[in-house]
Amino acid sequence: MIALIALALTCFAVPAEAVRQESVGGESLAGWVSRLESASWPERELAQRRLAGALQPADVARVRAAFLAGGPETRLRMAHVLGDEDRLFGTAAELAVDADAVVARAGRTALQLAIERFEPRAFEAAIQPEDLWTALAEHDGDVFDVRARPRFDAREIADLLALAQPSAPRLIFDALDAGALAGDEVRLGTWREIVRDTARGAEARIVGFGVRRDPAPLDVRWVALLPRDIDDAELRAGALVERWCLDFARPGDPAVRAAAARALAAHGMPTAVAWLARAWRESHDDAAFEGLLLAARRGAAPQALQEPASRAALWDAVEALGDPARKLHAALALAAIGAPRGGGSAEFARALADLDAREPDRAEAALVVLE
Repeated sequence: MIALIALALTCFAVPAEAVRQESVGGESLAGWVSRLESASWPERELAQRRLAGALQPADVARVRAAFLAGGPETRLRMAHVLGDEDRLFGTAAELAVDADAVVARAGRTALQLAIERFEPRAFEAAIQPEDLWTALAEHDGDVFDVRARPRFDAREIADLLALAQPSAPRLIFDALDAGALAGDEVRLGTWREIVRDTARGAEARIVGFGVRRDPAPLDVRWVALLPRDIDDAELRAGALVERWCLDFARPGDPAVRAAAARALAAHGMPTAVAWLARAWRESHDDAAFEGLLLAARRGAAPQALQEPASRAALWDAVEALGDPARKLHAALALAAIGAPRGGGSAEFARALADLDAREPDRAEAALVVLE
């Protein structure tokens, strides 16, 4: 009898997600969307608030349908819902690259609203070069020995600088040719001198963004090394972050997506990093993994990398054949996140075994983890 009752309950059970979708404050999501076009302003406001509290990243198809079926006010209010809610940042970016022009336009509006919440001066011009150089002089306290520089490419130098002087502005290396640098211009230098020298070696353009503090020097929040031929219209903080989001959201060239993920992680917008973490958790997106690796090796290891599946992926990267840089980056991430909860004896034994590996890069990576 008990078995029959259990079977009956199973047959008539409604998934919790379906219940959530069909009942938000006594109304379905579709009902609240339709109320966005109500003749009553308070009802439109209420509908927007209800949707802001109810929509989840998994509702992307419902949001897309609302963009297509609704009028201008529906699209604008839905864009504000996506732009105002941290958990929906990735949803906005994903819709911004939709094949349908109406959906993509609404998605980009939402994405720009989300970016402006983190970058309040998102669409102001970059700091003038002479002002930027003067402002960066505030970070001239330490002098770094960079005689080992030829061992690293420009992206790795950016990572090392971020670790060496965390009080300095965030440093973002955009999608450039990051081949090894000659390393014969500067042997000892301050943070800004090495940034300038790295930019020269990579044939990059230095662009900075921040807040004016008259009469004090500018407060530079972040610095990007960009291609020299970049369009001046892109030299806005919001435009750059938006491009990185669109590049990552767009299926296509893995190298472009990985570069965008690294740029977003270096920029540090929490909602963007959370989006990368979700992409990694849900589909083991390799480009997202690249971004999370950068965040970890710059001292801000995301929670997503501390989960068992992620730790396993990090060890697989350490022990995989080829790609010495990926091995090192995975090892640095493991070192940054520390031992797993409950002890790391199995990982410790694995690292010791890797020290005896015939492949020097693998042994070097294991040593990084152990140290």
